[in-house]
Amino acid sequence: RISRNAFLHSLVSSLYSRSDINVERGNFRVRGESVEINLPYVDYGYRIIFFGDDIEEIESYDHLILGASTWGAGDIQDDWAAALGTFDSVDLAGKKVAIFGLGDQYSYADTFVDAIGEIAEKVRERGAEVIGLVSTDGYEFDESRGVENGRFLGLPLDVENQNHLSPERIAAWVEALKAEMM
Repeated sequence: RISRNAFLHSLVSSLYSRSDINVERGNFRVRGESVEINLPYVDYGYRIIFFGDDIEEIESYDHLILGASTWGAGDIQDDWAAALGTFDSVDLAGKKVAIFGLGDQYSYADTFVDAIGEIAEKVRERGAEVIGLVSTDGYEFDESRGVENGRFLGLPLDVENQNHLSPERIAAWVEALKAEMM
């Protein structure tokens, strides 16, 4: 369960802009209980319909991009902890899901971007295919639930220690996603 307002707050925190007139790349629009989100790198988006604090429907979209930070000693951020349960009633069969995560690989080397792993586990349970895997090369950490077979289950970003590498990593990840989503 996640309130519509908490969901909107997470969009703004993820650098989406609200526009009630024109939904362009990287923008979202709110119409009653419906939230329309246009992804920043393609010409389509998602419509999410809320019923109270439950997501009632994610309409006709085959691709999702989800992101969360890992706090402290491996905890997924609070709003995501609540939202993960919402996915128990969502059928993600046939959908492709890309995940990005934020973490601090030096201060929390044994739980770096664990949130990626938690989200990946949940969406796989619901039938989704996780795409956008990234090599662990160039990262310095001890352990992560976000790693499987030597690859991150999404894009890890460490703005505390390697922020200078983020633009290049994001650009490469987006290019890889474009190919995987076709």
